[in-house]
Amino acid sequence: MSSDRNEVTAKLEKIRTSWLPALTKLFGEPAMESEFVGFVVDDVPAPSALYEDASKPYTFKIRIPEKSLDNDVMLLADVVHESCLGLYPCGWNVVSAGKKETVLSKGVAVYASLVALRFVFGDDCVADYLTALDEKAPENLEAFEAIELLLEKDAQAIIKLRNVQPFLNKVTADDCRTAGIALDESELNRLLTPYTI
Repeated sequence: MSSDRNEVTAKLEKIRTSWLPALTKLFGEPAMESEFVGFVVDDVPAPSALYEDASKPYTFKIRIPEKSLDNDVMLLADVVHESCLGLYPCGWNVVSAGKKETVLSKGVAVYASLVALRFVFGDDCVADYLTALDEKAPENLEAFEAIELLLEKDAQAIIKLRNVQPFLNKVTADDCRTAGIALDESELNRLLTPYTI
């Protein structure tokens, strides 16, 4: 049993370490306080970050659903999604207070997953994944679309924002202006809206 667990952990770590350079190139280096400490495979419906230590609020594990282990597409999407969020983790204090990500922070992670899926599995896989998002998680599709529009306007927008505020869930309208991101009020409000399921 422990050798199976070790193999799974090694596979997850290989995916994460393989994609981390691409994620940092696209979205910037991890926030200084961010510390990844491992994976947990669990019978949960969706991947998430697991914060266990209030004294180290940005130290996290990535929780992967057991069901993803049997589906290479979902496994890649889940690991890349959570690894991207790990660049700018929302942290213990946000999670313990019951708060969530913003459309901006969540959308970047969905966008990252789709980049990985396109690279590994191709455009047909991405089309299928987008259809599944539309049917099962339309809020993720909306967050992705908001990021896609942002990056069409400015391909470096996420890096510019993270240079001002490393934690995307904390970005404000003033941060956007400081970063030189030209958005109209409705676009800005959409990105900064709390992400809800």
